[in-house]
Amino acid sequence: MKMPRIKILLLVAVFLYVLATLTFALYQEICGRRHTLLTLLDKNRYELQNLKNENTNLEEQISFYKSPDGLKYLALKDYNMVSKDTKLYKIIIK
Repeated sequence: MKMPRIKILLLVAVFLYVLATLTFALYQEICGRRHTLLTLLDKNRYELQNLKNENTNLEEQISFYKSPDGLKYLALKDYNMVSKDTKLYKIIIK
């Protein structure tokens, strides 16, 4: 028994409608996930740049404190120590 031509056309139209609906839903899901991933990527790039800047600052501090001037600064600041060639004057108030 042969299907009438109109039934075949209706069946094809329904199939194409379902296919288009599923494809559009999948496209929306992919776009939503892409947006989420791009947002996370931007956030991580920003955090990475901040950490690189902090790392650079810490490396500069380390190199400064390894130098003689840095050691003098640290000794004076934290321990109130001075080098041998520094003259100290003690002021006594009566």
